[in-house]
Amino acid sequence: MMSNEKPNTEQATVAPMSAERLAEIKAREQAATPGEWYWNVNTSCHTVVLETYSNYRTIVMDCVRWGMGGAAPRFRDMAIDLMHRCETLLKAHHNREHHFSWCANIDHPDAAFIAHARADVPALLAEVERLRAENARLTAEIDSMASTLYHQFALCEAAKDDEFTASVQRLELREQVDEMSDDANLGIFVREVMSESTSREGFYAAVTEYMEKEGEVKRDDDPLRTAR
Repeated sequence: MMSNEKPNTEQATVAPMSAERLAEIKAREQAATPGEWYWNVNTSCHTVVLETYSNYRTIVMDCVRWGMGGAAPRFRDMAIDLMHRCETLLKAHHNREHHFSWCANIDHPDAAFIAHARADVPALLAEVERLRAENARLTAEIDSMASTLYHQFALCEAAKDDEFTASVQRLELREQVDEMSDDANLGIFVREVMSESTSREGFYAAVTEYMEKEGEVKRDDDPLRTAR
C-alpha cells in the first residue's frame, strides 16, 4: 500500500557544537602528547610502538607482556619521562565503581585522547561541515544583497541623470518662453508707441525706457541712441 505522505526533501539541520563540548575536546587535545603520532611495528623484536617525532623521538604508547593472557599497554609520564603500565593508571568508570576489578578505565591523557577520538573526530567534522554550509549560505545572501543594492544604486543614478536632463530641458524651455514672451511684449509695446508717438525722438525715448525697465540695456549703452 502506497503512502500519501510526501517525502521530506529538506536537509537535516545539524545542531551547533556546544561551547562545553568544544572545550572538552580542546582540553583532551592539549593534555595529550604533542605532535603527529605514528605506529612503529618491529617484526624482528616483536614490538609495537605508538610514537611521535614532534621534537625528538618519543614513545606515546607501547605494550609489554602481561602474564600469559596478553599484553599491557604502557603510557609515558611526561613529567619524569618514564613509561607506566596500564594497571598502575587505572580508575573506575563513572557509575561503575563496583565493576572496577574487571571493567576499569585508563587514567592517562593519551589514553583518553585515543578513546575519545572516535567520537570527537566525527563531531568536529560535522561542525566544520555545518560552519561551511552556514558560510556558503551567508555568502550567497551577501552576494544577493550586494547585487540588489548595486541594481538599486544604478536605478538611482539613472533617475538622477534623467532628473538632471529634465531640469536642463525645463530651464532651456523656460528661457525660450521668456525670450518669446519678451519679444512679444516688446512687439506689442512698439506698435502701441508707434501709434501714439508724434515724433521720432518720442518713439526712441519710449522704447529705451521700456528696455531699461526690463533690465536688458543700460542708459549709457543704449543701442537705439547709438544707432540714432
